[in-house]
Amino acid sequence: MTSIYTNWFTSVKDEGLSFSPFHLTTLQSYLDGSIPVTDAASQLLDPSQPQRWDYSCYPWEVLLFLAKDHEEAHEDIISLLHAIFDLPPPFNTDEANWTLEKETIFPQVWRDLRDSLEAQYHEVKILSDPMYAKWVNYHAFTGRLISSSLMEPYYWALHLTVEALETKVDDSKPTAKQDGNIAAAGQYFIHAAKDLLHNPFRGAEGTHATSWGKDSQMWQEEQGFSTERLGFWRRRFGQLRVLETLSEGTREAARRAEVGMEKAERQGKKKSGR
Repeated sequence: MTSIYTNWFTSVKDEGLSFSPFHLTTLQSYLDGSIPVTDAASQLLDPSQPQRWDYSCYPWEVLLFLAKDHEEAHEDIISLLHAIFDLPPPFNTDEANWTLEKETIFPQVWRDLRDSLEAQYHEVKILSDPMYAKWVNYHAFTGRLISSSLMEPYYWALHLTVEALETKVDDSKPTAKQDGNIAAAGQYFIHAAKDLLHNPFRGAEGTHATSWGKDSQMWQEEQGFSTERLGFWRRRFGQLRVLETLSEGTREAARRAEVGMEKAERQGKKKSGR
């Protein structure tokens, strides 16, 4: 195992986070290649392992915590989640409750951590703040969750996109928070542009279908998701990728997001025969 993961496992134990020791041991063995993904998935749901009342019997939280801290672990975590989701209901759990766990509880754990990160991210003042990287990492991982069909947090992806691309930026001195939001929003179009283009809010009406964009400072047209708004976002990424006052990583994220959007649009036109 690389030392970076060793340090992470040591730190979460030292910080006293309420993760199951068994989950940590299993995840550590999986990441260092000691056990294959299918074995890791089965072991993480093994009902024979002792669980204390303050530990969840499901590994959602520990996987999401690792994802926010280490982007290089994302592919392995996605593979592990696929293997877990493909398992039959764990012991003493029926099909309905297992479906509920995957489709409702896991997204709620994701949302809780997202909200916690957002509250901390509001205090970011400098690019070197550790919370800056965690915020971007978490949205990069969420983009992978969307493209892997493991979760559908489209509302929050669009909400962040509006905050990042439709908020006025002082080109001479963007804030660290704005810099990170642009990088974070870009992750959705780097990893899941095709999915975002065909999200459930496309053509939908009503408060929930449009409220993700209510705080826009720059979009003056019809509210909600539209081809025109998508084009505006793509142009904004194009502008931001050459804005020298943004960090190099954010400019690169904007460039890759623009490329991802263009590719998804071409594929969409080709599929529709246009």
